Amino acid sequence: DSSGFPDAFHYNGATWAAQFAAAGEVFTLPLVVLVSLLAQPRVYYMMSLDGLLPKVFREIDYSGGGEEGNLTKGILICGAVMTAIAAFVPFSLLNDMISAGVLVSFSLTDSSLLLLRRTSIGGSLERSIAGINIFSFVGSLIFVRVKNWFGTLTFVVTILFVSWVSRKISKECPEARTKMGEEGLFRTPMVPFLPCAAIFINWYLIAQLEVLGLGLLTVYMGLTTLLYFGYSIKNSIGNNEGWKGGEGDRGGDIELTDKDDVGLLGGGERNRT
Repeated sequence: DSSGFPDAFHYNGATWAAQFAAAGEVFTLPLVVLVSLLAQPRVYYMMSLDGLLPKVFREIDYSGGGEEGNLTKGILICGAVMTAIAAFVPFSLLNDMISAGVLVSFSLTDSSLLLLRRTSIGGSLERSIAGINIFSFVGSLIFVRVKNWFGTLTFVVTILFVSWVSRKISKECPEARTKMGEEGLFRTPMVPFLPCAAIFINWYLIAQLEVLGLGLLTVYMGLTTLLYFGYSIKNSIGNNEGWKGGEGDRGGDIELTDKDDVGLLGGGERNRT
């Protein structure tokens, strides 16, 4: 199966351009995958520093000599998992999962923006954000799957609900006192309306996936939720103890004493991450 660009050229009669675009994708796709795999162990390393993942992901191998080490175990684990997925999971399902994962991450980012920019009073902000996410997905799912007046009515009600909750957050949750408004720093406009609309659009796009893709997404999110509440929340330093840092420090410094926990960036960074 080809992707959007070759299809678009083909439908417009530019067969040579379609073949050129398809050949380019064949060469560039492995590079994109390689870049993603190279970054994955580093992401798990930072998560492990906080305790969200087991210590094996932050163990650094110095067997090669020198001051800098490698995340050998993390690289091997990530490579083995990715190889198994590539070998046994059809690409069409992977494509849906990747698209859904990106859209879910966008929704989480928009939700985090609301938590950052607005002050919650009695948990009202958290409940409102949860309501927008749930209603956006359920309403969009009904609209996409039910092709009659009920689906259309549900979609309209969902839009009205998201608009009402956005207005409710604007009136009842005051602006949080942060340094995000300082000169030279970007400040997202139209909060909370813009992130609420973005959350709705993200879930609407997710609802258009195939049933199997939605099922796999549900399983994946369920497994990550079990990992978080079964392991991560109990071992997270930031959640249980808080980061130690001086005033004016963004997030503070992470104090580590185990040799395996530091030194990835070289000798000059061994006592600070």
